Amino acid sequence: MALQGANLFLQAVKSRHIGWEALGRRAPSRVRDAEGGSEGAGTALRPHSGAQGLPERERSPEQPDPKAGAARRPEGHAQSILRTHSKVWAAALMLALLWSAACKKPGTDVRFSLSRDLVVFDTTFAQIGTSTEVVIIRNLGSAPLRFDRVYLAGGSASRFRLNVDGSPGPVVTDLEIAAKDSAYLFVEATIDPHGHGDLLAVDSVIFEPRGGTPRALPLLAQGADAVYIWPTDTLVFMYSKLPYSILPCGGQWTSAKPVVVVGWAVVDSACTFTLTEGARVHFWKDAGLWVYRGGTLKALGQTNNYVLLTSYRLGIQHQDRPGQWDRVLFHEGSVDNELRNVKIFNGFIGIQAEPAGLNDLNLPRKLTLQNVEITNMSGAGILARDYHIEGYNVVVSDCGSYGAALTFGGTYRFYHSTFANFWRFGTRKNPTVFCANYTPDIYDVDPTSDYIARPIDVRLANCIIAGNMEQEFGLDSLPSVTTQFVADRCMLKVRSNFSMSATRFPDCIRQADPGFVGPEWNDYTLKENAPARNIAKPDYMQQWPQQLEKDFRGNPRNIDLGPDLGAYEY
Repeated sequence: MALQGANLFLQAVKSRHIGWEALGRRAPSRVRDAEGGSEGAGTALRPHSGAQGLPERERSPEQPDPKAGAARRPEGHAQSILRTHSKVWAAALMLALLWSAACKKPGTDVRFSLSRDLVVFDTTFAQIGTSTEVVIIRNLGSAPLRFDRVYLAGGSASRFRLNVDGSPGPVVTDLEIAAKDSAYLFVEATIDPHGHGDLLAVDSVIFEPRGGTPRALPLLAQGADAVYIWPTDTLVFMYSKLPYSILPCGGQWTSAKPVVVVGWAVVDSACTFTLTEGARVHFWKDAGLWVYRGGTLKALGQTNNYVLLTSYRLGIQHQDRPGQWDRVLFHEGSVDNELRNVKIFNGFIGIQAEPAGLNDLNLPRKLTLQNVEITNMSGAGILARDYHIEGYNVVVSDCGSYGAALTFGGTYRFYHSTFANFWRFGTRKNPTVFCANYTPDIYDVDPTSDYIARPIDVRLANCIIAGNMEQEFGLDSLPSVTTQFVADRCMLKVRSNFSMSATRFPDCIRQADPGFVGPEWNDYTLKENAPARNIAKPDYMQQWPQQLEKDFRGNPRNIDLGPDLGAYEY
C-alpha cells in the first residue's frame, strides 16, 4: 500500500487543514452565485474563521448534564451488554455487600469516612482499562489519622489498580491524613489483560487504620469480550505519528463480537472490506476508519439490526458525549462504497469524503448512504469535498459545527433526509447544511486567489433542514465555475429575508418548527400534527422504491394521506 504517498494529506488532516481548518478561513469578500446574483442578499452564510469553524478535538464538551440526557436515545449496545450480565452482577453485588458488612463493626470506625460505599465500574472491553474512579477518604477526627496499610485484597494478582495521593498500590503503607483533612483514592481496572478468563472482576480495598478496625470498600467491574484491531505500523510525517493497521482484503467484521479499533483501521487499495448486520465497532480516542484510495467499504446492516460505529466507552455517562473518536474517511478510486442501516455516534467527524490530493480530482468516487444516522459529532456530521454522495433516509443531527458541509464541488443527492442541529454543548456558528463550490487554497495552486473552485451539483428533495439557529442553510459560490442547486419540496429554517427563488427552491416551505417529537433528546420523528406530515412529493418514492418506499425505521410511506418530509414517516 502506497501510504507514504499520503504524507501531505495526512499532515493536513493532523493539523486540521483538511477536516475543519480548511473551512475555517474567511470566504472571498464578494461571492456570487453561478447565475450572477446573490442568493439571499445580505444573508449569505460563509464559513467562519478561527474558533467559529469546526472546533478542535480538545474543545469537546465534558460529560453532559444527566438531567438533560435523561430521556436520550433508546437503549443501545452498551446497555444490552449490561443487561445480558444482570444476574451475574446482582450475585456479585450481594457478595460484595455481605463482604463489606462482615468487615465493619458498627461503632468502632468513627474516625474516618469514605465518599462511596461501593465502587461499580461501567462495562468496559476486556484488555482495555476502565475509567478512573475517585474515592475521598476523610479524617473526621481532631488528630492526625494514620493507616498502617491501604491495599487491594487481591494483591498483585488483582485486576484492579489503586493509587492513594500519588502513592501506587497494590499496597500503600503509612498513610497519614491530617485532622479534618482528606486524601484521594484512585481506582481503575483492566478486566482481562491476557484475553481470557472471567469477565466479572470483584475485589476490595482494605483500609487498616492504626488502632482501629479494618474496613473494606468493594470493587466490581464488568468486561465485554471483543476483537481488537491494534496498530501494526506507524506513518510518520512532520512532527506527528499516525498508528495504523491494514485490514485484510475481502475481510469482514460481524456481529459475533464487538470490534475495538486502536489507531486507524485502513481499507487498502483495490480491497473491499465488509461490515455485516449487527456489527459493532468501537473506536479508541483519535482512532478512525480510513478507506484509502481505491478501497471499498460496505457496511450492510438491516432495519432492526444496524451496524454501529461509536466510541469504546460503554458507560451511560459516555453514550451522549461527542468527540470521543475521530472519523470515517473515504478517498477516491471507488464507486461502490455503501453504508446501509448504519448508526455513527459520538465522534469528531461522522463521514469525511474527498480526494487525497488535487491530482486525483478526475478519478471516480462515490458513496451511497441509505438509512444512515450520524449523531453527536463535535465537528461535522458529513464533510465532503468534490465527492459524489447519494443519500436516502439520512439523519444528521446534533453536531458542533456543520451537519453537512458540501464544498469544493461534487455531486450530491439527498432524498427524504433530516438535517437537524440542536447542539446543546455550547455556541454553534455554522448552519446545519452548507453548500459551496470552493475551498481554501491550502496548496497555493492559484497564486492570485486564496480559493480554488470546482463545479458543484446539489439536489435535495423532501428534506427537512432545522435547528436552533436563526439560519440553518447556506449557499455560496464563486462565479468561475458552475453551481447547480435545487431544493425541491423541502422544509428549511431560514431568515425571513432569505431569497427562496422558484428556480432553486421549488415548492419549498419556510418553517421554523417541523414538528419533531423531542429534539432535546435527539428524537426527530414527527408528531401527529407536525407541519411536515403528508406534504412530501410522492414522485421520488416512486422513482426509487427500493430506497424510499420505507422510512428510516422500515415503516411504509404510503400508509396515510401522503409521504412525510424527512427520514421518518409518522
